[in-house]
Amino acid sequence: MSEKTSRFTSDRRTRRGASWADPEDWGAGVAENVDVVDRGLVPRRSTSSSDGEPSNVVENFEDGSLGAWSETSNVKIVSNRAYDGSNSLHASSGTSTRDYLLGQRSLGAGVSTVQLFWRETGSSYGHGYQFLDADGGRVAGAGTSNPAWIYVDGGSGYELYSGDGYGKWVRLRLDFDYAQEDVTYTFEDLESGAQRTVTADMDATGSVTQIQKVNVGTENTLAEQRLNTSGSYYGALDSWTDYITIN
Repeated sequence: MSEKTSRFTSDRRTRRGASWADPEDWGAGVAENVDVVDRGLVPRRSTSSSDGEPSNVVENFEDGSLGAWSETSNVKIVSNRAYDGSNSLHASSGTSTRDYLLGQRSLGAGVSTVQLFWRETGSSYGHGYQFLDADGGRVAGAGTSNPAWIYVDGGSGYELYSGDGYGKWVRLRLDFDYAQEDVTYTFEDLESGAQRTVTADMDATGSVTQIQKVNVGTENTLAEQRLNTSGSYYGALDSWTDYITIN
């Protein structure tokens, strides 16, 4: 198998055409350098840090427990969507929610790289992530205003890309340069292939030790909100988070 070849070889086992609505259709084939996710194909993730990808999995939700999380309003573990494995974290509120902080989790000691994957529907108002130091200061923030990609640069919010629609897994990676006090954000739509990268100033400059899942509506609400706040209008939620890794 060539490392540069990505393909899925179908084996229908019978002469009857596959509908691709049945998991058995996918299970009958052989995936080479791709993975079957939500009855579609995505590039296979690396499991090694030799290519620079984060390799330490801190959360994949496969144990079905939110015991490592706090402030878990409007989130739960579900098995209807997953980037990797069977489970993911679903943020859901069918009506407008005034909760900003949806969940918080330790990432361990100060980390240099964080990567995760998100997915959302058209009914979601937007969502994001904040990355905190040991004192609770926000070092960086990124997410989506549905479907635009947004990020924080030195305490201000910006839109990086208008996005390519809904129902797709988006990869978010942050590389922290503590010496230069900046962070490089990388966004990638795994279906369309769109990718954007930007380097921005950190907000706080301590080493990242925590992640927060937050509810946001625009780049401005991501930037302006502070920790553990609520009471402002953000809107409905319908998004998934999966496979958080660090280096």
